[in-house]
Amino acid sequence: LMTLAGSAAITLLTELLPVGVLPQMSSSLQVPPAWIGFLASAYAAAAALAAIPFTVLARPLARRPLLIGLLAVLAVANVTVAASACYMLTLVVRVLAGLANGMLWSMLATSADPASAAARGAGYIHGWVTSGLLAVVSKD
Repeated sequence: LMTLAGSAAITLLTELLPVGVLPQMSSSLQVPPAWIGFLASAYAAAAALAAIPFTVLARPLARRPLLIGLLAVLAVANVTVAASACYMLTLVVRVLAGLANGMLWSMLATSADPASAAARGAGYIHGWVTSGLLAVVSKD
């Protein structure tokens, strides 16, 4: 359960970090801030589109190696985005990371018994963390 909780934290960080460092990424990649905001949107869209089909495709796979592989994809994507000076490369890597995130969230959703307190708690935490991050993001 702790591994899955840590995985959820990593996916949230990967998904929302560009919003928190928007001015720095905009300057570094030499693009308007709105384009950096699109990196978060593209990531989220890829995750949403991938979740259901990837859940079906991943059914026969062993969960532990799949989890390790998905976390490795996110790690490589984060390092690539951090080192990138090219917006298009950053966008492509963010979309690929979003696809991995979609599968990871579907694994998280299907790993817990929905009636359990742990599943409800994870849902509440995810909702409040996301709400809190959105509430404190700078408007300029």
